[in-house]
Amino acid sequence: MDYDRNAKGLEGYLKDSKISWPAIKLDQQKSVSELTSLGETGFIPNIVLLKPDGTMVSNKRNEVIKKLSELSGS
Repeated sequence: MDYDRNAKGLEGYLKDSKISWPAIKLDQQKSVSELTSLGETGFIPNIVLLKPDGTMVSNKRNEVIKKLSELSGS
C-alpha cells in the first residue's frame, strides 16, 4: 500500500476508490499537523467533518457521511 507514502499512490487510490470528498495531500504537512492536533483521526483513509472554526464535529466515518448527506439534502 503506497497510497500513504507517495503522491502517485494517493492519486491512484483516490481515483480507484471514487472518493468524492476533498483529500489532504501528503505534501500538505501543515494541514496534516493541524488536523492531527485535533485528536485521534483514525485510519488512513479517513474522513473528518470540521466546523468553519476548525473544531472537529466527528471523525467517525458513518457519522460524517450521514451528516454530509443531511447537509446536502440527499
